[in-house]
Amino acid sequence: MCRRIDELECPLLAESRHSLTVNMQAAAYLGEAFAMKALSNLSVRDLNETDREAYSSLVLDVFDEFVAPHWSPEGIETFHQTSPEEAKERFSDELFIRLGAESNGELVGVLMMSLSGHLYAIFVAGHAQRSGVGRRLLKEGLTRMLRANPSVSEITSNAAPNSVQAHESFGFETMGPEIETSGIRVMRMRAAISALRLE
Repeated sequence: MCRRIDELECPLLAESRHSLTVNMQAAAYLGEAFAMKALSNLSVRDLNETDREAYSSLVLDVFDEFVAPHWSPEGIETFHQTSPEEAKERFSDELFIRLGAESNGELVGVLMMSLSGHLYAIFVAGHAQRSGVGRRLLKEGLTRMLRANPSVSEITSNAAPNSVQAHESFGFETMGPEIETSGIRVMRMRAAISALRLE
C-alpha cells in the first residue's frame, strides 16, 4: 500500500485527504463552495503544532460524515490510519501551508496545501458548509503560496468523487477517470491559477 497516498503519484484523497479529499465530496469538506449563508466573525489564520489535534479531529469528523459513506471499509480504515500520520509530518514541514477558518472562536474549516501547488486537504464542518468557507480558505492559501513561490502556475488536487462539483465551481478540471488505491477513491484534478474562481 502506498504510504503517501494523497499525492498524485499515489493518490489519496481529499486532505486531504483527504481526500479532501482532496480531497473528497458534491458538498463535503469543501463546503460546496457555494456561498448561501453567512457565518459570523469568520477569520482565517495559519495553524501551528498546537492546532494539530484540532485539525485532525475536524478532518476525521467531516470525513466520517460526508466521505466515508461513499467508500469501502478498506478505504475508510486506510484514511483513518494515514490521515493523522500525514498531518503530523506536514505540521512540522515548512513547505506546507496550514490554515484554519474560525467562526466565533470555533474551528470550522481547514486547509493543507504545499508550496509547490498541490491541495492536500480542505474540510469544512457540516454546519458551516455552503457559507463560502472553502472558497475563503483556498483564496488565502493561494495568496500565501504565491507569495512564497510566485512561479506556480496551476494547482492540483486529488478529489473524492463527491467533491468534484465543488472543485469544478472553483475552476478545477478533471485529469482522467476515477482512481482507487487501497479503497481510497479520488479524481485527479487541476486548475490554472488564472482560471480559479474565488471571488
